[in-house]
Amino acid sequence: MRQLSYEAVEETFDWLSSIDDDDAIDQLIDEFGEKQPFVFSYLLAMGEEDFHDEEQEVFLYMGMLTWKVYDQHFSLTKTLSEEDINQVKRSNLGLLEDMEFAKTHEREALARGEVENSVQPELLTYLIEIIEEEGDALKPGNRWLIFAFLKVLVDAFNQAVAE
Repeated sequence: MRQLSYEAVEETFDWLSSIDDDDAIDQLIDEFGEKQPFVFSYLLAMGEEDFHDEEQEVFLYMGMLTWKVYDQHFSLTKTLSEEDINQVKRSNLGLLEDMEFAKTHEREALARGEVENSVQPELLTYLIEIIEEEGDALKPGNRWLIFAFLKVLVDAFNQAVAE
């Protein structure tokens, strides 16, 4: 599988960040929900359970960024199913549990370890940078839970483009 470059991820982030029209943002969110309904539902469900409003917005935005990176750079055509997501979630259960129960200072090390073992290290690195930039908007424990939930998406999209 082709690895995404940091520049490719940044290009998509810059494009997404440049959208300042509320109608265009709503249209993109609608497109996301139509093309990847189970991914969209996953983001809403995970965010609703674990995050306050601002964290939910950051999480949804980062999930949409992740989808758009694969859509733009891999011409993603597969719509992920609920089972696709659940299968990858099960394979990441150890990470999800570790992020939930580890001490706050251990969570960043766990995330960085996942980057080293990833097929898409530049994308995960970029997601970590966004998490770090959001700083005070995210509770310390939730920063890395957001990362773990997003890694599930990255792994699911990796499988989809590899098929």
